[in-house]
Amino acid sequence: MSLPPPARYRSVLRLEPLESREVPATLVSPTTVTYQDVDGDNVTVLLSQPKLTPANVNTLFTFDVSSVNGSNTTKQQLRTIDLSSLGVAATGMAVTTTAVRSTVNGGDGFAALGQINATGIDLGAVKVDGDLGRILAGDATTTTTGLASLKVHSMGRFGTSTGATNLSTTIQGRLGSLTVKTDVKDAYIQVLGGVDGKIGSIAITGSLIGGADDSSGLIFSSGAITSLTIGGSVIGGAGGGSGQIFSDGAITSLKIGGSVIGGAGDFSGRISSNGAITSLTIGGDVIGGARDGSGLIFSSGAITSLTIGGSVIGGAGDGSGLIFSSGAITSLKIGGDVIGGSAAGIANLQRSGFILAGRIGTLTIRGSLTAGTDATFGTFANNGAIRVVDDIGSVTIGNIVGNATNPAIISARGQAVPTTTDLAIGKLTVKGRVEFAQILAGYDTTGAPVNADAQIGPVIVVGDWIASSLVAGAIATNGLFGDADDAAIAGGNPSIASKITSLTIGGQALGTVGGADHFGIVAQSIGIVKIGGTT
Repeated sequence: MSLPPPARYRSVLRLEPLESREVPATLVSPTTVTYQDVDGDNVTVLLSQPKLTPANVNTLFTFDVSSVNGSNTTKQQLRTIDLSSLGVAATGMAVTTTAVRSTVNGGDGFAALGQINATGIDLGAVKVDGDLGRILAGDATTTTTGLASLKVHSMGRFGTSTGATNLSTTIQGRLGSLTVKTDVKDAYIQVLGGVDGKIGSIAITGSLIGGADDSSGLIFSSGAITSLTIGGSVIGGAGGGSGQIFSDGAITSLKIGGSVIGGAGDFSGRISSNGAITSLTIGGDVIGGARDGSGLIFSSGAITSLTIGGSVIGGAGDGSGLIFSSGAITSLKIGGDVIGGSAAGIANLQRSGFILAGRIGTLTIRGSLTAGTDATFGTFANNGAIRVVDDIGSVTIGNIVGNATNPAIISARGQAVPTTTDLAIGKLTVKGRVEFAQILAGYDTTGAPVNADAQIGPVIVVGDWIASSLVAGAIATNGLFGDADDAAIAGGNPSIASKITSLTIGGQALGTVGGADHFGIVAQSIGIVKIGGTT
């Protein structure tokens, strides 16, 4: 009996997972090390130069546990990449870390790195696919670029827990660019080398955040900064100088999408330049804190353009909520208010919510200049005030509002080099009211009368003029303008008279009801005055 032919069966293609080949801390090639991150990501570290050998790899790479041995399956934190032993042979080296979520072990697609030590080496492009605690780079020749570029997800987010000795980044020589996808938190980034310690560009999508340590959350350049953009805010902390941008050179372009916020430390939440600033834009507020110099914009040179979308708000510290330029500010625009700080008891408070400049070309404040309230027994001055060394070309403002304890002040001394005229305030336009204010021409930034020839151009007030004084080149011995002791400031050029070109008040001109105070419109020469439509 013959057997039936064998049955024909179609073979089936199956996928079967092999045992895991994710062997962390493996020297793959002279340029590549792979490892498994603490949360499971597969991480590749790639060097642009073939410098890795079995003999040196564990000198160059340090993990929290174990080493680069090709057989350790324990999850690891890469604490340090130390290239310093390679010396100048590694000049121009690029370093890239890439994290990929593991289908077997999980992860988040990011791998933090404690620190990169390339002391004495000019590095090329560095990219870290996660948080970086700090980086040291640059050789002793500061005229060269110490670090071509650095791209990270964040800096300092995990403190020193990932292996950084501290959070102080130092670049010797130029930093080409820094790109941060989220925040710089507590890290101190310094670019050194005198005038050669320049920054090409910095772009931080999130915020620059200071913490408890001094100089935490700080960017410092010993040379010029070409471009710096922060999408979020500059936020000071409890440490002195925390949350700060500081250039020893000029700043060409600085943009902050959020606010500059002073913290609990002195000079926290600060932007400072020892050179000129071409363009500075702040989308939100400048907010002073409880400590001195917090919430501060400072330039020892000129500022061409300064725009603040929100308000300038003084705090409880001296010089908090302060805009200070030793040189001229060509254009200053404030979208909100300028608000002076208030104090009570034995406290002293000065220059809180204050604008001080060598000269101001045009000043626009869409909101109000509002003085703080003085309930102190100590020194209280320039809290809600604008003072200029030389002159102000023009001022447009919503309201000028002081109070019975403290006037809101706008003052200017006059031209640096007067000719046949000495215009201290070219034009003043107030869209609303003026109340408990002093508009003074011929006064220095301490409030002392110094220029008998100072003049004021046209003044237009749409609303009321209440308990306020408009003064050019005059002094009141008793501190109250509008009574018999008003006199010209001593000195001056006999051929130049102090002058107010014109004053137009759309509403009423009032003093205080039943008060013993006085207010006046005082100059050697006063042009046309209109009050409520009456000349």
